[in-house]
Amino acid sequence: MSRTLLSVRGLEVGYELADGGTVEALRGVDLDVLEGEIVAVVGESGSGKSTLARAVLRMLSDNASVTAHSMAFTPNAENAESVELTEIEEGELRALRGRDIGWVPQDPGVSLDPVRRIGDQIAEVLTVHRLADRRGARRRAVEVLESVGIDNPGERARQYPHQLSGGQRQRVLIGIAVAARPRLIIADEPTSALDVTTQRTIMDLLVSVAAREGSSVLLITHDLALAAERADRVVVVQHGEIVETGPAARVFDAPRHAYTAELVRVAPTLEGGRLRAVNAGGEPVVRAGHLVKTFASRRLGRRAGTRRAVDDVSLSVARGTTLGIVGESGSGKSTTARMLLRLERPDSGSVELAGHDVTRLRGEELRQVRRRIQLVQQDPYSSLDPRRTVGDNIATSLEAFGIGTPAERRARVAGLIADVALPVDVIDRRPRELSGGQRQRVAIARALAVGPEIVVLDEPVSALDVSVQDQVLRLLLRLQEEHDLTYLFISHNLAVVRRFCDEVVVMRAGRVVEAGPADTILERARHPYTRALVSAVPRPRGFVRSLSAGGDTPR
Repeated sequence: MSRTLLSVRGLEVGYELADGGTVEALRGVDLDVLEGEIVAVVGESGSGKSTLARAVLRMLSDNASVTAHSMAFTPNAENAESVELTEIEEGELRALRGRDIGWVPQDPGVSLDPVRRIGDQIAEVLTVHRLADRRGARRRAVEVLESVGIDNPGERARQYPHQLSGGQRQRVLIGIAVAARPRLIIADEPTSALDVTTQRTIMDLLVSVAAREGSSVLLITHDLALAAERADRVVVVQHGEIVETGPAARVFDAPRHAYTAELVRVAPTLEGGRLRAVNAGGEPVVRAGHLVKTFASRRLGRRAGTRRAVDDVSLSVARGTTLGIVGESGSGKSTTARMLLRLERPDSGSVELAGHDVTRLRGEELRQVRRRIQLVQQDPYSSLDPRRTVGDNIATSLEAFGIGTPAERRARVAGLIADVALPVDVIDRRPRELSGGQRQRVAIARALAVGPEIVVLDEPVSALDVSVQDQVLRLLLRLQEEHDLTYLFISHNLAVVRRFCDEVVVMRAGRVVEAGPADTILERARHPYTRALVSAVPRPRGFVRSLSAGGDTPR
């Protein structure tokens, strides 16, 4: 019988607001993590799951108030004596962090120090906790990089974060978390921005490292299929309270709480139904022919030849349909989209939008064609101006194209806010005051402001939990039908692509390897690379059974 490694009882967390009010983030939470166990905490954005993880580490903001009957952690495998995390001094807590409790944060782009070498950032964990001298820590850093699957670890240790890919940076964060061989690893959304094959690799790595070091894992995720496939137990959080907990197979195969059942119902899987019948569409409104784009490649800051990011890519999109572009990071899908938007100029090839070859247009002609194609970016928080109100953010594109009087623009903004199902009072709020799903709706409203025919959606739901993801996808389909929009949908989530797209283009190393109807490509893939992408999608048996019993069906 495994011993309890972490025991939380009666945890409550509140955040004090500037106006004197308080937001209750967690209420009466009880949680256990056993030795060698993987526990997944799932729930919508704002449910309190990340607050729970940070409360254990006492890494909450200054305006947070924390109370608990007990938060007991057992740092020593040979000694069953536990430490009360609510009572120890800050110095003792710092000694536990990194050494006994590893932390894998969500965003490696923010979490890694951009001006320090990778090896030094890993070595710091060992030197701070006096587990090695400086030379020994550097040797261990290279060993850690090798253990987490980084190629050329000695060379990579001397590089900076910007010189690594997203998947490599996520591996570095796992390396930092496991460098001191901690008893517990807390991972907050470690794979949310990664493509399916990198996601599987990272999770394989995290699980194998934890098993090798004898560590337990507390996994925070909005990916239900991932939780169902990887976790021993699942904890479901809603509005700051645990509504269901139990073995992963039981929770997802036979959910007992209505909230859990709803999360499972809306979660996309390759076996789930489409959100609508396949749209045959009309004549092609987007044509790309033999696109080529080459960039200079660099190694250790020096030019090292060229890299062909897009290599002879051709595609077309019929009016009123949705084309999904899928592939791993670095496959060329975003570069292709940027050339369609004329944010990048192709080295050769053509891009035809609604009968105009945009590669040949200049000045005002190009500007007017750009009204017909708009972009919804992956991260609405960074793409919206934080200093301006929601209304001003949406009106920006109207002002840029000189559309309407100030009064007409205000009326147009109000209509767009209603179109994307947001309350009218958000017009005067700042982006930081909105949830992730609300910000994404604002980004969609801004893209629609100038009346485009074509919208490029670059990972528009990758950072959203399953229920908000479902709402945004349904919103996009409604807007497509109402405004006769054509979508290019860039995504690493094949289950979402199956649920949302009519046609699919699969890209690898800058080339199209397979294209055709979404159902055909994802059910009966011909190319080995497409089959590898499909096989990397989490497909836990019980979760699929539960979905097929209560999920959407084609209509």
